[in-house]
Amino acid sequence: MPENPKPKPKQKPKLTQRVYLLLPKRDDLLERYTLADETVARAKVTDWLKSRIPSLASSRPIFEIVSLPSRPSVMMDNGRHPIIAFVHELVVTLLINPRQTQLFQSLPSVAPTNTVTAFGFDAPVRLSNHWTGGIGLGHVYSTRTRAERLIGRNALSGPNGTALTGQGVNVALIDSGLDAIERQHLGMNFGHTHFGSEHIISLSNAPAAPRYDHAFTMARNFKKIAPHVTIHDYAVLPSRQSKALIPSMGIRLPAFLSDMMVAYITLQAHILWRHSLGDKAPWVVCNAWSVYKRVPTISIDTLSDPLNARIRDVAFLNADIIFCAGNGGQFGNDPRSGANDRGPKRSIIGPNGHPDVITVGSVRTDGGWIGSSSQGPGIMDPQQLQAIQKPDIVAPSDFIENEDASQLNTGTSTACAVTAAVVAAIREGWPLMQRAALKQVIIAKAKKMNSTGWNNRTGHGVLDIEALLPL
Repeated sequence: MPENPKPKPKQKPKLTQRVYLLLPKRDDLLERYTLADETVARAKVTDWLKSRIPSLASSRPIFEIVSLPSRPSVMMDNGRHPIIAFVHELVVTLLINPRQTQLFQSLPSVAPTNTVTAFGFDAPVRLSNHWTGGIGLGHVYSTRTRAERLIGRNALSGPNGTALTGQGVNVALIDSGLDAIERQHLGMNFGHTHFGSEHIISLSNAPAAPRYDHAFTMARNFKKIAPHVTIHDYAVLPSRQSKALIPSMGIRLPAFLSDMMVAYITLQAHILWRHSLGDKAPWVVCNAWSVYKRVPTISIDTLSDPLNARIRDVAFLNADIIFCAGNGGQFGNDPRSGANDRGPKRSIIGPNGHPDVITVGSVRTDGGWIGSSSQGPGIMDPQQLQAIQKPDIVAPSDFIENEDASQLNTGTSTACAVTAAVVAAIREGWPLMQRAALKQVIIAKAKKMNSTGWNNRTGHGVLDIEALLPL
């Protein structure tokens, strides 16, 4: 007689609807809510809710806490964050099965006194072939652990206890600059500092408190992936501080590109000077910035453009130059994007699509394409009708730090910094490998996600360290 077929395992309910619970301030809740580790905090708050609301104590997995969005920053190393004294209510975001909506709607009335004070919910999330921060499936923002798992971060640890940490590698961080407190918090090695015009003007008015600006977020990726690099701080991008002081100030492209030209001239001179002293240590250049809107009078999409020519000169010195693709994709693009500078064939602009650089788009930590990531092909030298396959690769973005959900890593900027940090770590082991050869092997070993070849969203695939090493 035929064997009885094995019963199919019960499928877990799909948790696709977001629910927001407003919880009053209670000391026993705060002890769990303000834990330094975000994952542990979510688990502890889950236990707290189940212990106080009988309808949530079922063994059936009907909900999952995905974030604590109003959770105070726990960046401080000692003691409770002072803002906690002013917190009166806490917001917890859950994912639930849409069939359980009615149960959660009734919580404010059935929960014990002083447990849940309000309820709100979003429409169920729909599956899509792209993602933006407002309509993500599952964790709205994933974690660094998952981001590093996607790219095989553990492969940098190596056999026999060896590790690639970027020792002896120089990183030119062309960004918004790092102040003294940010550098102290990072605790890394710092070398040459170059100030763009805005930063020179504002030096005398430097804020007393750390900015934790764009550059700090980028540098944090090096701290996590290649902590022993030496960072050379090129403060060129306008900082959040200056924008806050002058809200109406826009970024004038000609002035910005002029500052960027000076930065690359300085960088080229610095590398050449070190070479003259016999110092052939590798250089990685992190450009987590992009041009959002073309100006008719500036020929930024041609290789003869002065900045593009200078980028080629620095690449000729065997520097690995990493650029973000930009955030001008079809879905959820940056509002600064020009009306004709969004979507396929139009959103990877100027130096971001330079043939000598590694251009990086962004995906979620599960490999799903982020819809705001700029799409290729590149359009360098359009008069020659030479479309360039850009982006080259993609890397993870839109994730939080494991220890603190308030520390976000978003946009193609993050994907760029993650990739630059990986390249810097690899350069410790292969300092003399030719730049073009390393770029080609990174492309060849990228993890294919949606197609066998290149496509205009995810390029040649996801950065894959496990496939890369050993070179």
